[in-house]
Amino acid sequence: MDAGSDKIKSARGLILKAAYREQKKRDEVPLNDVNLRSFLQKLSFKFARNPLKDLLDDLRERGYLTFTVDTDEDTGYELYNNIRVTPAGRDIVLGVKQDETILVG
Repeated sequence: MDAGSDKIKSARGLILKAAYREQKKRDEVPLNDVNLRSFLQKLSFKFARNPLKDLLDDLRERGYLTFTVDTDEDTGYELYNNIRVTPAGRDIVLGVKQDETILVG
């Protein structure tokens, strides 16, 4: 799928907005990819684990998210922890700045 397609742009915006909302609610409890997936599923959006992680990686590369990746040495399972929206990501969510690669509804 084209990285600039409307579906990908909307998915980036949805993840960024969801992470921002959850971050505000969970100030003392760090957000991870499992919590984020659960929150998105409650909104009737289903993301498979790997595509969600690809989008999280993409948003980090764009400077909109930060997080750590912890890998279980026995299973190789990766958990994305401490997902935080950066000030630049917050500006996108709040409409202060625009990014043509992200659609925030």
